[in-house]
Amino acid sequence: ALTGTPIENSLKDLWAQFRFLQPDLLGEESAFHKQFIIPIRQGNVRMEKRLQQIIAPFILRRSKSEVAPELPPLTEETIYCAMSEKQSESYEQEKNSLRNILLQHPQSTNRLHSFSVLNGILRLRQLSCHPQLILPGTSGKTAQIIETFDTLQSEGHKVLIFSSFVKHLEVLAEAFRERGWKYALLTGATNNRPSEIAHFTEQKDVQAFLISLKAGGVGLNLTQADYVFIIDPWWNPAAESQAIARAH
Repeated sequence: ALTGTPIENSLKDLWAQFRFLQPDLLGEESAFHKQFIIPIRQGNVRMEKRLQQIIAPFILRRSKSEVAPELPPLTEETIYCAMSEKQSESYEQEKNSLRNILLQHPQSTNRLHSFSVLNGILRLRQLSCHPQLILPGTSGKTAQIIETFDTLQSEGHKVLIFSSFVKHLEVLAEAFRERGWKYALLTGATNNRPSEIAHFTEQKDVQAFLISLKAGGVGLNLTQADYVFIIDPWWNPAAESQAIARAH
C-alpha cells in the first residue's frame, strides 16, 4: 500500500490502509475506534504515541525537501476580501435568520433543526464567496481575484484556481469570458480530463486553470503554474495542501 493522503486525512483512513496491508495489526474497526480514535480526538498523547509505535515499522516517509531540495521555497499569503455593499447586506440577513433559529431552539436535538443550522452555515459560506451561488448579486472576493489575476497574467504567470463549489468556478469563468481571458476548467462533470489539462499546460495564452478540489485531488501535477488560489477555504487543510502541491 503506497499512499500519502489517507495518513494525513484521518485515523479511519489509516485503519483502512492497514486493513489491506496487515489485517490483524490494528484489529476490528469498532475496537480501533474505541481504543485509538476516540482517545486521540480527546487529546490523549499516550495513545497517540502508542499508535505511532505500532505503525512505525510500516511507514517510510520522505519530505519534499529531501526528495527535491532544488525546489524554490513555498510562500503562502492570506488575502482578506471586503464584501460588496449588497453582498454584506445579504450575508447579515442570512446570519440574523440563522441566529434566530438558534435562539428559538437552543437545546434542540431535532434532525430537521440540525439540518437547518448546517444549511444556514453553508449558505453563509456561499454568500461570502459570491451571492450568485444562491441569489443575484456582486462579490468583493471575485473583484479581488480578477484584479490579482490580471496583474499575474500581465507578468506571464500561470495560475491554478481551486474552489470546493463548482458554481463558484462557473461564476468566475463567466467573468473571464467577459474579459476575453482564456482558461481551462476541470470539475467532476468534465468529460475529457486529459484535453483540459493539455489545454492549460501546452497553450501559452491559457494562464488560468479553474479546478474543483474534488476533481483535482487525484493524479494531477501542474508544475507549469507558479501561483495557486484557494478561493474558498476547505474544512480539511490536507486537501488544500494537496491542491497547492499540484504546482509546487
